[in-house]
Amino acid sequence: MQPPINHDYPANWHGSRDGADIVAVIAHGTVGHDSRRYLQRGGDLPDGSDRKVSIHTLFAKDGTIYRMVPDERVANHAGGVLRNGVYSSVLTIGARTFRGAQVNLHTLGFELENLQDGRDPYPEAQLLSMGWQIHRWRSRWGAALPIVRHATVDKGRRSDTVGLTVAAMELWVARAAAGAVSKRYRVRAASGANVRQGKTKLSKVVRILEQNQAWEGYETPGQQLTVAGFGTSKLWVCNADGRCVWRPLLEEV
Repeated sequence: MQPPINHDYPANWHGSRDGADIVAVIAHGTVGHDSRRYLQRGGDLPDGSDRKVSIHTLFAKDGTIYRMVPDERVANHAGGVLRNGVYSSVLTIGARTFRGAQVNLHTLGFELENLQDGRDPYPEAQLLSMGWQIHRWRSRWGAALPIVRHATVDKGRRSDTVGLTVAAMELWVARAAAGAVSKRYRVRAASGANVRQGKTKLSKVVRILEQNQAWEGYETPGQQLTVAGFGTSKLWVCNADGRCVWRPLLEEV
């Protein structure tokens, strides 16, 4: 089942990948709660400026996925610092090694909302959302895409994700993937179908599909609607970007 996805907090800081490939997913912990606006702004500093940090995706404790930087763009999440000519951030994947800003250029990053004190739990809803998203990333960017903890990339400076190993994360990916079945549809309604930014009638319409136009995604419950000629249903079909179409307007192909 697809978790709730929110696009209302786009990050201020991101850049072009310049054609670079994505080789890993880096896991972070927020060291705080309700970090949406902090990450959107770029991280506050005492003088009122910001740290120019950003992240592709934030997983809230209630399972909501906050999409903050598009996958195709570079987020400033794991570049580390340069001291005495040496970068603190180093990522090695196979025979390739990346340092500093190159780490950001070749990775996706996510934050788990957590105090990182070893006592704050990671709720099931949060970990299932994380697993679902990593599964979707692998479907898009490569099945072998590894998860790497920030502590592994920036040794000595970072400790996240405290209390959550890569092996444990992989178990949640497997659990989420077991329930993830993407299907293909086409619009059966002569009037077309609205693609919404959520699973409610009030969710913003971001696109309109014409009759017989293709759509692909996962069936998931949302707001129940009743429409003349199409009956009553609470099922929606949402894609990996969280865009949804009310299920009765579609037919499976």
